[in-house]
Amino acid sequence: MLIRNDQMLDIVYEDDDIIVINKPPGIAVHPVKENDSKITVVRELIDYYPPIKKVGENQLRPGIVHRIDADTSGILVAAKNQKTFSWLKNKFASREVEKHYLAIVEGRMSSLKGTFKGKLGRIGGKFRLIDAGKLRPHEKLPEKLREAETEFKVLKRFQDATLVLLSPKTGRTHQLRVQLSAAGHPILGDKLYDSKTSAMRAERQMLHALSLTVSMPDGKRISLEAEPPYDFQNTLNDLSKRDEENKIEKNETHITYE
Repeated sequence: MLIRNDQMLDIVYEDDDIIVINKPPGIAVHPVKENDSKITVVRELIDYYPPIKKVGENQLRPGIVHRIDADTSGILVAAKNQKTFSWLKNKFASREVEKHYLAIVEGRMSSLKGTFKGKLGRIGGKFRLIDAGKLRPHEKLPEKLREAETEFKVLKRFQDATLVLLSPKTGRTHQLRVQLSAAGHPILGDKLYDSKTSAMRAERQMLHALSLTVSMPDGKRISLEAEPPYDFQNTLNDLSKRDEENKIEKNETHITYE
């Protein structure tokens, strides 16, 4: 766990070039303004490794080459020097980084695997999958539309929820949350893209950055994984127990991940 007073990070991996942490939910990656006093991953990284303050292109997020939402847990990579920062930034931009997420979503997904595709744009304060023919009369087509693609595999189906493995091929803001919501399976606990009923089923969005694989400048390919936090596992346990109590009998494919 990330503890401010002890200057501790849940470090999954570290070498001369990168620091990889398992970010806990509820903590933002970086501050939104310079004088923000809230605890963030960036503040902890600077305390742990002060030279990182000079790495990157933005003083608010030194060393950070990608980000995950504050309420999302899991793998996060930071570069310890400028050379590695530029290398990793290019790898993310060129979609050469393999990422996998776990999500617990509303309802029982009917397809065991598939691909979400579409264009994302911001309308108001939220991102949406944009279909020009289905905009409301008062809505304007967003100026910026970006292609978003995610592969998915069902790992387990419960009575009224599904554990799904997500492999985003693009890295758009809120991509996974928007696509799952548009598919009729919003992430449990997602207060922004979830219905009021399913948003109340978890304290935060049940989304976890499970693993990341990337090639480094020396040619070494590293793969890193982080176990979901207790609240995520407890939600899965509660779903299983409820199914058992209701004596739900299922004959379904249970896909495991490596």
